[in-house]
Amino acid sequence: MDTPPPLPVALGQLVAALETQGFDVVERGYDAQSFGNQLIELAGPTDLPATAVRLVRDRGLWSVEVQLDGGDWFGPYELTLAIENGRYSTRALSHVESRDLTLDAIARLPRSRSSIHQVYERLLGFRREYNRQFTRELDSG
Repeated sequence: MDTPPPLPVALGQLVAALETQGFDVVERGYDAQSFGNQLIELAGPTDLPATAVRLVRDRGLWSVEVQLDGGDWFGPYELTLAIENGRYSTRALSHVESRDLTLDAIARLPRSRSSIHQVYERLLGFRREYNRQFTRELDSG
């Protein structure tokens, strides 16, 4: 079996920080034949609304996603915007930004069911807006 390359420093720090907060690595995957794709998934403590975090390397690019209440996965930037009741936008993140925004979002997620529901509804609204914009671009192209 091939050995995966080491994580970028900031993402290794993210995994270590999550482990100190009670997250456990539950899956590690690596496929040298498929562009070196990797997956690391961590399950969170049961008392957190962020039930899991996954790091994915797809064709050389790393992304981080947070799972809410065992449901959908969201990027840390979108999650931060939803927590802050911000307007939809999207952007690429550096590894350092991914680390920092993920840890900050997990710490700031509300604990009450009604508040988490509001954050989740905002995130679903972001997805609808993304799909609307993407469809409009396809139609005009």
